[in-house]
Amino acid sequence: MHTALRSVPRLLVLLVVVALPASALAQQTAPPSSSSSSHEGIGIGAKVGPLFSTLAQPDVTGSNAFANRTGIIGGLFIGGNRPGIVGVGVDILYARKGAKDPDSSDTLDLDYLDVPVYARINAGSSSTSGVSGYGVVGVDLNFLLKAKASGSTTDLTSSFERADYGLALGFGVEITRFVVEGRFTRGLGNIAKETGAAVTKTQTFAIMFGVRFN
Repeated sequence: MHTALRSVPRLLVLLVVVALPASALAQQTAPPSSSSSSHEGIGIGAKVGPLFSTLAQPDVTGSNAFANRTGIIGGLFIGGNRPGIVGVGVDILYARKGAKDPDSSDTLDLDYLDVPVYARINAGSSSTSGVSGYGVVGVDLNFLLKAKASGSTTDLTSSFERADYGLALGFGVEITRFVVEGRFTRGLGNIAKETGAAVTKTQTFAIMFGVRFN
């Protein structure tokens, strides 16, 4: 698995290189809108919101399992091709993931650079004065920035894999330039690095509110 994780940064570069030109091409070939206020060019915007996360351990169940923890997620989104039916998007997000001890208020905080690369299916108006809905599905790439436990100054980053990957699935609505999106992600890699540690995978649900700049 370590070899696969080391290849993630190269996969990220490849996906971004493919995604951005594909998004631009999709928008250039999208059917022209009858509204002069339709979005043009590669869409760029920002979004932020609460992130509900936990750490799933298949071999640990019942009262010993981690509880949900509320963190935050936010950053930029690029692409999406609102004027067309199908688009490609890339997000660059800061995400505070983690989990809560079920027997106390102690939490484990995992700060990630979260880079989802996804296909987006659009429906509805392409006008800035209209309403549209969309769905997203893609790969979720994460790079660990810092890990720590509440009430402690000890850096736990070395106890976890520095890269993680998973699947992302979501839906959203754009009302004029404003965005509301729900997104579920499920990590596929084991982030526990220490020998003998239980297999641990991330699992999150985000509700993000944002605005499209163009």
